[in-house]
Amino acid sequence: MRTALSLLLLAGCSGSGLTANLAGADDTIVARTCLGGWLPEVATGDFEHFSSSLVALDFARHVADDALATDAGPIRLDAKLAYGALNLDLEDEAVEIWIDSCSGPEHVATAWTDDSGRVAVELPADTVDAYGELGVFFRVVGDGTVARSTLRRFPVGTHLAVFDIDGTLTTSDSELFYDLFSELGDGSYVPEARAGALETVEARMAQGYEVVYLTGRPYWLDGISRGWLDQLGFPASTLHLAHRTSEILPFDSSVGDYKAAWLDRLAADGFSVDVAYGNATTDIYGYRMAGVPLETTHIVGVHGGEGGTVALGDDYVRHLGTLVDAPTVEQPFGW
Repeated sequence: MRTALSLLLLAGCSGSGLTANLAGADDTIVARTCLGGWLPEVATGDFEHFSSSLVALDFARHVADDALATDAGPIRLDAKLAYGALNLDLEDEAVEIWIDSCSGPEHVATAWTDDSGRVAVELPADTVDAYGELGVFFRVVGDGTVARSTLRRFPVGTHLAVFDIDGTLTTSDSELFYDLFSELGDGSYVPEARAGALETVEARMAQGYEVVYLTGRPYWLDGISRGWLDQLGFPASTLHLAHRTSEILPFDSSVGDYKAAWLDRLAADGFSVDVAYGNATTDIYGYRMAGVPLETTHIVGVHGGEGGTVALGDDYVRHLGTLVDAPTVEQPFGW
């Protein structure tokens, strides 16, 4: 069993990078959407361990995190590889990592899963030169199964608007527990969105913000969470879920610290976290610890206004009126 992550960067990856159109005629950085590709077919390899071949007899239940990166910070890619209804981890097995920069997916690294079935790699900033939404693929060498995610890579100084989900976009924090049971059942439960929540996300995007959905939901609700956002028409954007049980408990020292740490890392990479939305005291704590200005920390529900935050009431209807004439954000790139 390997005790540390093994990572192999392909020769020539650092420095040259995967390329795409980077600038328009006026030298403005152009972001592109490169999500339509798929991996080339290759012969399936062998598992390192016989036990892994038994685990993989069941259906693949892999989950890959969306990633955010700037052209100055490292590219952090993470996935959880597991199988079956029991979510059995794939341990100590090789996983290829590919990135599509609109010229087709290219193999950038090979990593090995740890004892929780997770691979986490940190690649140099110049592994890719392209900006925008780039397809990411994690392929298990032993059976060829794949987890997909999206890397959104932007210049330093890109402005973000952050949204919590449960109790913020949905009507109650209890929606999380309904989804937990839905995951164990037929997955048919659809949480109810707060009035004006969708329109607020759309308004922030129309201003030019890159939207981030940052939630304390556990990683294995990734599929249900994306399905809900899509079903209710929320724009596709970066979604980040918690990896560990210690990150999902409703305390400042748990979900609050988890959110603060993740936002701190984005800020250290060069993102500007300008606006945030939440509903809980842990949201207020996490956003404050991450340095989000109180005057742009919007809290819906009973805790609105606490700690100097902006109170929204029980929905977003009145708040939407304040966004009608809101100025656009000057991003360091264009689409």
